[in-house]
Amino acid sequence: MDPAAAGNLSSEAAKGVFQEVKRRIRYVTSYKKNVDKFEESHKRLTAKRDSVLPDVPGGAAEMNVQEIEADVQSWCDSVKTKIEEEEKKVKDLEEKAKNKCFIGLCPSIKSRYRLSRKAEEGATAFEELIQQCQFTGPEENDEDEPLTDFEPIESREKVFNDIMEAVKDNSCTSMIGVHGKGGVGKTTLLKEVVRQVKKAKLFDWVIMVAIAENPIILTIQKKCAEVLDIEWRGNIVDMKRAFTSCVWLSKKRFLLVIDDLWAKLDFSEVGIPLGDLDKENRGNKILLASRDHNVLLQCQGMYAQNIFSISLLDDKEAWDLFQKKVEVSIQSISPDLQTVGSEIAKRCGGLPVAISAVARTLRFKDPSAWTDASRQLQRSSSRGLKEISPAAYSAIKLSYNYIEGEKFKQFFVFCNLLSHNTLIQDLLKYTIGLGLLPGGCGYIVEEARATLLTWVSSLKASGLLLNSYNFEHFDIHDNICDVAISIASTESNRLLRLKREDVLKDWPDVEAMKQHSWINLRIGSKTVLPGEVECPQLTFLNITGENCSTKVPPEFFKEMKSLQVLDLTAMELSCFPSSIGLLSTLQTLCLHGSCLGDIAVVGELKALEILSLLDSDIERLPKEIGKLVKLRWLDLSGCTKLKIIPAGLLSRLTKLEELYMRRSFTEWEADGDANQGSNASLDELSSLSHLTTLEVHIRDAKLVRGNFFFFRKLERYKILIGEMWKWTGDYEYSRTLKLDLNSYSSISHLHLGIKMLLEGTEDLYLGKLDGVKIALHEFIGEKGFPNLKNLHIKDDFNIRYIIPGGFAAERNEFLINLRSLKLHCLPVLISFCSGNQRGSASKTQHNCLPLFGEKLNMTSVIQRTWHDRLLEVPCYAQNLTSLTLKGIPNLRCLYSSSMAQCFLTLENLEIVDCENVVEVIFVPEEDTMLQIFPKLGYLLLKDLKKLERFCHGNQLSFSSLKMLRIKNCPSFRTFVFDSIMGNDQAHHIGQEAEENNSKSEIKFPPLFNEKVIFLYPIFSFF
Repeated sequence: MDPAAAGNLSSEAAKGVFQEVKRRIRYVTSYKKNVDKFEESHKRLTAKRDSVLPDVPGGAAEMNVQEIEADVQSWCDSVKTKIEEEEKKVKDLEEKAKNKCFIGLCPSIKSRYRLSRKAEEGATAFEELIQQCQFTGPEENDEDEPLTDFEPIESREKVFNDIMEAVKDNSCTSMIGVHGKGGVGKTTLLKEVVRQVKKAKLFDWVIMVAIAENPIILTIQKKCAEVLDIEWRGNIVDMKRAFTSCVWLSKKRFLLVIDDLWAKLDFSEVGIPLGDLDKENRGNKILLASRDHNVLLQCQGMYAQNIFSISLLDDKEAWDLFQKKVEVSIQSISPDLQTVGSEIAKRCGGLPVAISAVARTLRFKDPSAWTDASRQLQRSSSRGLKEISPAAYSAIKLSYNYIEGEKFKQFFVFCNLLSHNTLIQDLLKYTIGLGLLPGGCGYIVEEARATLLTWVSSLKASGLLLNSYNFEHFDIHDNICDVAISIASTESNRLLRLKREDVLKDWPDVEAMKQHSWINLRIGSKTVLPGEVECPQLTFLNITGENCSTKVPPEFFKEMKSLQVLDLTAMELSCFPSSIGLLSTLQTLCLHGSCLGDIAVVGELKALEILSLLDSDIERLPKEIGKLVKLRWLDLSGCTKLKIIPAGLLSRLTKLEELYMRRSFTEWEADGDANQGSNASLDELSSLSHLTTLEVHIRDAKLVRGNFFFFRKLERYKILIGEMWKWTGDYEYSRTLKLDLNSYSSISHLHLGIKMLLEGTEDLYLGKLDGVKIALHEFIGEKGFPNLKNLHIKDDFNIRYIIPGGFAAERNEFLINLRSLKLHCLPVLISFCSGNQRGSASKTQHNCLPLFGEKLNMTSVIQRTWHDRLLEVPCYAQNLTSLTLKGIPNLRCLYSSSMAQCFLTLENLEIVDCENVVEVIFVPEEDTMLQIFPKLGYLLLKDLKKLERFCHGNQLSFSSLKMLRIKNCPSFRTFVFDSIMGNDQAHHIGQEAEENNSKSEIKFPPLFNEKVIFLYPIFSFF
C-alpha cells in the first residue's frame, strides 16, 4: 500500500474514532440538558394530545360525519403508546444513573450516557408526533347576540320567566310550546329566550329556526347542520348520525327552538331521534311556537301543561308600550295629546307589532300627525286578509304611508317579497341588480352597502323590519309582510309571492304571468316547469326548489327579455338552460345551492355585474367567466367541490370589487406566473385594482408573492392563512385575519402586504407561530393595533408572552379597543406582558407570576387612584369585555388585586383546563377588596384541578354577577378564603380530610360566606 494512502486512511480512521468519542462525551456531559429537553417535549406532546381529545369519538370530529375520527384516534393511540414506552425507558435509566461507582465517589458514566442518548431519542420521537398532529375541532363562537325588541310588559314577563324556568328545569319534559295569535310577540319572546340562554351558556348548542317556509324539514336540517358544524349531504341518515354523534355520544346538551310552526312535525323525518331524547333526560329541550294550539298538541312528547299562551295586550299595557316606543314621557305631553295617544294604542288591536310600528312612526312628529293617525285608524279595514284584524292592517298601513320617498317604499315592499331571515348580502345583490337604491346602478358596491344598511336600520327603527338570529340576516313579521304585499298589489298588480306556508304545485296562469314584474316562488319536488314562459315585464325572478330535484327547460327564459335579477336556488342545472344566454339585461345571477354542470353560457351575459354560486356543487369555473368584463361581485362561498379556476381568469375581471371564497377554492398555483400553470395564482389578485372586499383561505403564506400592496385598500376582508383554521361561526367584525404558520412557513415569509392589514384588523386569530416567544412582537407596526377588538391565540407550544414590554407597549393606541381576549392551549405561557418579571410586586405566595401583573410599564390615558397610590390602567384593559383562558398549565393566578381593579368593563370571564391555577386573584394582607369587576355578569371555572378559592383576603362584592358556573374543580373549598384562619390551619384541615377520606366528617369553610356579596340571584351549576 502506498504510504501516503495508508497515512490518509489512518488519519480518516483517527478522525472517525475521535468524532465517536466526542459524541459519547457530549451525551455524558449534556445528559441533564437532554433529560430536560425530554421532559419539555413530553409536556408539549401531552398538551397537544389533550387539545385534540375532544376530536376523538363523541367529540368534534364525529360532528363532521366524515372519516377523520379514525386518523385522530390512531394518532392519540400512537401518542399513548410512545409516551408509555419512552417514559419507562427513561425512568429506568434515571434510577440507574443515580447509582455511583468507585465506592460511591463517582457518577456512573455508562448510565448517564445511556440515559442522555435515550432521552434525546425520546424527545425527537415526541417532536415528530407533534408535527404529525394537524387535527383541530370546531372553533368556538362567543359573539354577542343581537339585542331583541323584547319589552318587560307584565303579561309577557311572566310568560318569559315561566318558559325560562321550564328550559332550565331538567326534571320536566323536553318539549315546551308557545301559542298565540300572529303579532302578539311570540317570535320576539323566543329570540329573547335564545339570547338569555346563550348569554348564560345553559346549553352547548342553541339552534333557532323559523320554518313557516316549506319544505320545513329541509329548513330545520340546514340550520342544524350550520350550528353543529356538520357536513350534511341532505339525507335523514346523515342527520340522525350527526345528532347521535354530536349530542348523545358527546354527552352535550342542546336547545332547539322552532318558530312559526303551521303543521304537525315528525322529528324522525327531520333526523332527530326524539325517543332517545326523552329516554336519556339529560336536559335537552325543544321549544316550539305556533298560532294553532292543536298543532302543538299533535307533536310527540308535548303536553298541555307545558304550552304557554300569549294573549293580546290590554288597554293599559298597550298605552305603556306605545309610550316606550314613541320615546316620550307622560309628563312631557299635554293631557289632550295623552288622550289621542291612548286612543291610537287602543286602535292597534292589542298587537305589539302594530303598536310598535305606529309608535315608532310617530316619534318626533308634531301633535297634528298624532291626530291624523288617530283619524286614519278609525277607518279600519283588513282588505280581505282573514288573519289580520282591521285595526292591525290600518296601523301597519299608517306606518307604510309615513315612509319617505317612493324609492324607499319600493325597497320596503321588495324586502317583504323575500323570505324569513334573509341574508343582508342577498338583499344587496338583488337591490343593486334592480337599481332600487338612489342613483340607480351608478353605485360602487361599498357605497350601495352603506345605503342599504342605513335603510334597513331605519326600517327596523320604525318597527317595519326585525332583527334576526345574527347580524348577517334580517327578519320580517308575517302581519307586516302580508299588509305590505297587499298594499303593493292594490297600487299596482305586479307582485307574485306565495304565502309562507305554501309551495307551488301548478304553474300560474299564463296571462297573469305577463303582468308581473317581481316573482318569488317555492316549488315542490314534483313541480314541472313549462317549456317557455312569456313575462315581458319581469325584472326579478327567484325560484327555490327542493333538494335539486327540478330541472329547467332549455327555452324557459326565452321570453323574459327584461329580466335584471335571476336567482335559482336548489335547482337541478347540470344541463344548464341555454336561454339564460339571451338575457342581455341581466345584472345579477344567483345559482345558490344548485347542482351545476357546464355554465360556460354565463360568459355571454355581457351586462352581468354580480355572479353568485353560493353553496353550489360546481367543480370547475369555465374560462368563459373571464369574458364578464363588467363583473363587480363574484361569490364562490361554500363551493367545496371547486378545484379548478383556470389560470388568468381572475386577472381578467378588472372591474371586480368583491370576491368571496369562504369554504371554497384553496388550490392556488404556487408558480408566480399563473399563465404557466393549470390553476389560478394568488398573484392574479394584484391585477384587481378596484377590489375592496376579499374572503379567501391561503394554505401556505409563501404563496403570497409579488405586488400585494393592494391589501391596504381592502375595506372588508376575511383572510385565513394556514391549515388549522375553519370558516365556522358568525363573523361580527368586517376585518378578520387568521394566521397559522406551522410547518409551512414562518413570520419571515409573511408578505409585507399581509402585515399591513394588521393595522386595520378588528378580529385576529394566531396559532402555531413557528418558534415565536412573544406573540405580537413580530406584528407590531408604528401604530400598534388601534382597531383590534378580538384577539384569539391558540395551539402554540413556544409562546411565553402575548405582548412585549418597553416602548412597544407604552403607546396609548396599543390594543386600546380590545373587547375580547381568548388564550387557548398555550402550555409555556408565563405572563401577558414580557415587562413583568419574577420578583415584582405582583408575585404571590405561590411563587408564581400573575398573568396580569402590576409592573406592566404601560402608560394610559386612564389612571385610577387605588389605596392612596396612582395605578396606571393598561390600555388593553380599558374596553375588554370578555376574557377566556383555556389550557394554560403555567397559570396559577390570574390577577393581583390591584390589577383586578383595572378591568372595569369585563363582563365575561372563563378559566378552563388550567391545571395549576390555585386562585384567580391574589390579595395581599394589607389590601381591602370591596368591589371588583363591576360589570362581570358571567363567571365560569371549569376543569381546574388545583383551584382552592376565587381569592383570599377581605370582603368581596360582585355587583353585576348573574351566572356562576363551577365544574370539575375537586380542590375548591370556599369562594373567598378567610386569611385569619391561616395556612397552617388550612393544611391541617386538608390532612384531616385525607386521613378520614370523607368530606362529610370535616367542617370546611362554607362555599359562600359573609365575605362575598352578590347583588343579584345567582344561577350556579356545580
